[in-house]
Amino acid sequence: MGLRGTRDTPPTQCCFGQGRGTWGISPQEGDGGVSGEGDGSPAPDNRPLSAVSGWAGRGQGSGPWGWAPWGRGVRGWAPSGCCGSCSPLRPFLAFSSSPVSGSPPLLSRLSGSRLPLPRHGTPAPAQAPRCPGQAFQISRLLAAFRACVTPDGEILLGEYLAGWKELIKLIDALGAAFGLLAQETQTKMEILQGHRAGPHAPHYRTLQAMVAFELQRGLVGLRVLPPDWPPSGCRTLLRLHRALKWLELFLGKLSHSGPEEDPSQLCAVAYQAALAPYHSWWVRQAAGLAFLALPSRRELYGLVCAEGEREARAMLLDAVGIIARVYNVTQRVYATRGLLELP
Repeated sequence: MGLRGTRDTPPTQCCFGQGRGTWGISPQEGDGGVSGEGDGSPAPDNRPLSAVSGWAGRGQGSGPWGWAPWGRGVRGWAPSGCCGSCSPLRPFLAFSSSPVSGSPPLLSRLSGSRLPLPRHGTPAPAQAPRCPGQAFQISRLLAAFRACVTPDGEILLGEYLAGWKELIKLIDALGAAFGLLAQETQTKMEILQGHRAGPHAPHYRTLQAMVAFELQRGLVGLRVLPPDWPPSGCRTLLRLHRALKWLELFLGKLSHSGPEEDPSQLCAVAYQAALAPYHSWWVRQAAGLAFLALPSRRELYGLVCAEGEREARAMLLDAVGIIARVYNVTQRVYATRGLLELP
């Protein structure tokens, strides 16, 4: 049974990217609703229906971060925009349940039907940018990583790389000291994009398929990396995976810490836990110098375009939860296959 309005009003409009659910879907407030059997009776209330590390691993090449300069750019993508005529709402915050005085019912009864959900592999469009002139948009980051994990627990590599495309913008926004780090992260992404566009592209749609294919073909050097071998997808994504843990830990510490705690120190602690064990002494020293140039807490909150500290903390916590889910699924895949210590 489809969606239709009440007897006297047109059907409501739906907008993707405005809710807090898995796909961020919630009906936009309109003039009509979803009817039951045509009796036009309103819903019990007027609330909206919300749907519900080491990058520079050993043997990876030259450079201060230990990376090899494969690739010439990034061809990743990130979802953006908002569908239909929906108006941007504050991201990642619950909708108000207070009815608007004099307004018609927002929703009528559901008669056993469901709102259609976009299939996995097509991220829900992100909200309109809150800081239009800023490269990094946390709404695009969350839209990509939300769509990254399927109901079956698979990691979609296209959406994974789309999320990392936004993370690169965040790293780049941390200052010139992090510029090389951002560039070399792009190099890792380009390697994976090359696999996805190559002759074996069907095997690089999901993380699980990529791991199974490369192990079966003997493309992963489990103990040493032969100098004439191209970098495998498993090894390349492992570097991004470790770095994702660093960012997860740092954003989590930033959202829970008090104003007296120095963000540069928080970032250094997260680095020591997630990435330092895989880096050489020289790389660790360079990273320590970069952390000293980290922006202030207020400037970091400004990167998520929050209206005040409370909202900034809430937005960061949302990001941490979504990133942690992607990380945990990836960690299980690598641990099951014995790939967490690839050279």
